[in-house]
Amino acid sequence: MLSLSSTPLLLNKPIFSIKSADRLLSPAETRSVLDLSITQVLNAPCSFHLQINDPDFRYFESTDSPFALGKKLEIAFGYVGMANLTTLIVGEVTAIGVDLDEEGGLRLKIDGFDKLHYASQQEQWMDFKESENPATIIQTLAEKVGLKPTRIEIPPAHNQKIQQPLPLKGMTALAFFQRLQQQTGLIFWVENDQFYFKQHRDSATTLELERGKKLISFSSRLSLSGQVKKVEVYKVRSAQPSAVDAVAHVDLDTFLKKVKLPNQLRAAIASKRFADTLHRELLQDEAQDPTHIAQAIMAANLQKLLEVSGSCIGEPQLKPGIRVAIKGMKQFDTDIDSAYKVMQATHTFNSSGYITNFTLQLDTSGQPLN
Repeated sequence: MLSLSSTPLLLNKPIFSIKSADRLLSPAETRSVLDLSITQVLNAPCSFHLQINDPDFRYFESTDSPFALGKKLEIAFGYVGMANLTTLIVGEVTAIGVDLDEEGGLRLKIDGFDKLHYASQQEQWMDFKESENPATIIQTLAEKVGLKPTRIEIPPAHNQKIQQPLPLKGMTALAFFQRLQQQTGLIFWVENDQFYFKQHRDSATTLELERGKKLISFSSRLSLSGQVKKVEVYKVRSAQPSAVDAVAHVDLDTFLKKVKLPNQLRAAIASKRFADTLHRELLQDEAQDPTHIAQAIMAANLQKLLEVSGSCIGEPQLKPGIRVAIKGMKQFDTDIDSAYKVMQATHTFNSSGYITNFTLQLDTSGQPLN
């Protein structure tokens, strides 16, 4: 894998650009932006927040305002000297407010979401055939709620993890996508107005954040609470729950050998004595593979082992789903091949500069245990 070198960016001035309805804001309109933040998350709508200096209600009252309700905004961050700024969100203004401060200044507050929020607005009622391809189902539903174009890629091994049939009764499209995400371990997001449902982001790059360089703050919590040594899933017949057709076992030691973890963190986990705790689960869905379910339970459990958050000098390439290697934090250090996965990133641009806050989790997307 390649590693992004971020040192040159430290010498340059951060900048941003905003397009409203595909029109680039004028220099005067851009200068009126006092504070700008974008929050990107996996498997949920991303959002933006702006504070605009508007002492004369110029933008609030005008129907032609670039910040009017329903306006499409495209926001990009970067640094002077970069060939192109990085688009962080394409979204729609969904809320407007005003604040009058003690000194008489008037600020216009703008909030909005990307297109994925369309999927949370209306309950859907659809039936699907048991033999229907899950990728086709997702694409049909995504297009129905206005998420297009789409890029849906579900590996064959993940199709086995999806419950069949897939009824959609009184559930929003977003809740449906999230249910599929939990079953498969895949991720979904919207980028540049395109809807993705895939295993990984299209990036072979791992971003390095090093203490004393780009990494500003780092907070972690390693907890063994709730961890189990073994997961067992029993596949039983729905008509006869006492009849066991198959049993799947996944033990922690075997799982740790398969997933990509920092070597020192792996050693720290191995040195701890886990009680002979066991997670048992009954599976009555005949279409599901108990081994896949056991793997998913162990992976989800292991992700809770370590909580990581922090901040760095503004990095527009730091997006949910990408991999991050940490340097200078001893047992929490990672290399290019064993890195953390970004779950959330908040990019903030104001008078103090450009900062990116992030939350990470262990990458437990290792190779199958078959």
